[in-house]
Amino acid sequence: MDLSQVMAGIVFLGSIFLIITGWIDTVLAAFSGFILMVLFGIMTDTEAFQMVDWNVIVILLSIWILSGYFGKSGVPDFLAALILKMSKGNVAVFVNFPVAL
Repeated sequence: MDLSQVMAGIVFLGSIFLIITGWIDTVLAAFSGFILMVLFGIMTDTEAFQMVDWNVIVILLSIWILSGYFGKSGVPDFLAALILKMSKGNVAVFVNFPVAL
């Protein structure tokens, strides 16, 4: 193993550690890992950009947009009110309740 592989491993494990512990925001931890990889010369900014899986980015963006409109539609509030009404205020009833409305 050469020095660049060791540095990449240290940066990767450091980023994962920060994400797991939650000491800083996950996006900031991942971005700082990217910045360190470029600064240490492990990869260029072009190589890092080419490693992005754009299909996953588009899927996440689509889910983000759809969930935003779903939340504004009122369906989650309606379902919460329906469950509260069916349980007569005892929400613990629905912990292991099969979905059969």
